[in-house]
Amino acid sequence: LRETRVSISNETKPLASRLIDRAFRSLSRNKLNEESNQRDTPEPGPTSAESALWHPDAVATFLLILRRTSNPVCLEAAAGAIQNLTASKKWPPATVVRAEVRLQQGLPTLVELLHSSDSTVAITVAMTLQNVILERESLIELGRHSLSTLVTCLTTESDLIRSRSLSSLTSFATSTTICKIPTNVDCQIIMPVLRLCSRIVLCQDNFASYFIELGGVQRLNSLIQVLKSEKGSIQSDIRETCSKAAIQLLKALWKIKSLHFFYSEAAIYAAPKVLEVGQLS
Repeated sequence: LRETRVSISNETKPLASRLIDRAFRSLSRNKLNEESNQRDTPEPGPTSAESALWHPDAVATFLLILRRTSNPVCLEAAAGAIQNLTASKKWPPATVVRAEVRLQQGLPTLVELLHSSDSTVAITVAMTLQNVILERESLIELGRHSLSTLVTCLTTESDLIRSRSLSSLTSFATSTTICKIPTNVDCQIIMPVLRLCSRIVLCQDNFASYFIELGGVQRLNSLIQVLKSEKGSIQSDIRETCSKAAIQLLKALWKIKSLHFFYSEAAIYAAPKVLEVGQLS
């Protein structure tokens, strides 16, 4: 009866009124359908396809390649992937990848590859480490466990750069001989390593004192001498940049008064040289 009354009521309405009612009902149905579609459409989020790049499993795969392969192309590709994913300071996935590299014990693997015989691999790894230490925890871990290795990379002399023993570094630090750095210094490797050392050494005073004990000051002085004597070389611009970075690190170290004790303790007596070097900039 109710349906009959509604039908009769509609039939008794003027045609124009019935058309208006029909239009409103159609609009209402369309609005409900749109709201339903909006609820059913998944929002882009952590399950998006590109998120596979910074998933912990992907980081584990990159690190596995770095540990297992000796192919320089594969090594550069894996290190380059981590380098690209950790390049941004503000991109949230970059923070995730930095943490995963550290938590999955990837820092020692990367540091070890700084000694790669393939210069492209060593350069890529050094730049990757620069991105990774944007995370303070990684910076501290490198300072605690890898500073001695980084110091050996401040020269390209084969017998020193291949030596990973702390005893050889200590004996070098206490010697009065000048570190002989060959004139064919690869500044593309030295430059990122210098930046790494600067970030670590100036992070904590105990890292700075350890850097001095390891002979870092002598290496920097010798490096500057070589770079200044090769002004006419093909890589003159990068050599100049590298030299300035070494000078700035020496000057920054000398400004820390509490470190002066470690200069004499390590039998370096390098204060006059540091002051002289400071006048070169």
